Amino acid sequence: MHLKRLIAPDSYRQKGKELKFSISVSPGPHKAENSIPLSVVLKDILKYASITKEAKRIISKREILLDGKVRTNSKLGVGFMDVLSIPKMDEFYRVSIKDKKLTLILIDKKEGNDKICQITGKKKGKKGIIQVSLHDGRNILIDSKDKNVSNYKLGDSLQISVPEQKIKKHLPLNKDASVMITDGKNKGLVGTVIDVQTTKGFKPPLYVIKTEDEEHITIKPYVFVIGEKKPILVV
Repeated sequence: MHLKRLIAPDSYRQKGKELKFSISVSPGPHKAENSIPLSVVLKDILKYASITKEAKRIISKREILLDGKVRTNSKLGVGFMDVLSIPKMDEFYRVSIKDKKLTLILIDKKEGNDKICQITGKKKGKKGIIQVSLHDGRNILIDSKDKNVSNYKLGDSLQISVPEQKIKKHLPLNKDASVMITDGKNKGLVGTVIDVQTTKGFKPPLYVIKTEDEEHITIKPYVFVIGEKKPILVV
């Protein structure tokens, strides 16, 4: 299915008048409005292809990995914090946010196996297993006897290895946490949580984020933990 380029999300970073159609994202772990088709990433952001056909050819050769796994679907949505690697070029990229749009930043090979994911769900399963759901659609099963699992709260982040999904570090959403604002008018800003304000009714708490220049207030769903006091990975 094709998408008119004029109404394609800004994250595609395509010029509306160049061609009539763009590519729609295949159903996947990220919402369509918060992801970019893999072929668009190669063509319009990384500039490794001049036309979509060339991008599809590169992908079909199994030369593109996403979170450590080979991907051959050119319409697969690439979303926030995903790690894209091109072993043949020895290049590794992390999906971040800049100027309120998704973008890819070059990272070191040593960071190419690490990813930060936000906890979006947590429930108890059968036989004493706890299922922790993450923002990128993955689920991690943890034994309820694990002494750390009780500390995992909604909105916290986990540093994991990919593709193994081994938990390396727990990053709680609390005061002094280093965070990125992922939506709203301050989307893409990185700062530190300095205060949390409770609200009435069912409204989410307000978080006061201090950046280098000023303070910003945003709601909890827009706050993504990326470190303790400072980012633990390049974002």
